[in-house]
Amino acid sequence: MGTLTITALKKDSTASAQLMICIAVSRENLDSKTYKDSSWTNSNSAVIFRDLQPGYYWYRVKGWDDYGASEVFSGFDESVILWLNSPSKP
Repeated sequence: MGTLTITALKKDSTASAQLMICIAVSRENLDSKTYKDSSWTNSNSAVIFRDLQPGYYWYRVKGWDDYGASEVFSGFDESVILWLNSPSKP
């Protein structure tokens, strides 16, 4: 099993508001909102997803159009930053 830490940052923000980060096992699942897991960010604007099977995971923040993907390896702690630039349209 592996770990994926996703940190969501906004260029113009000094205070971190809580954001919902969602992960999926494919881009298609991410687009159709079929998430494997989701969680609120902590005070460091990050979420740690633990005990993930090795493979690719796609991620996004609810309310934003930005997304990314990362590969998780067994026994490793992967860490990524998702820069939020594109708010979703209401």
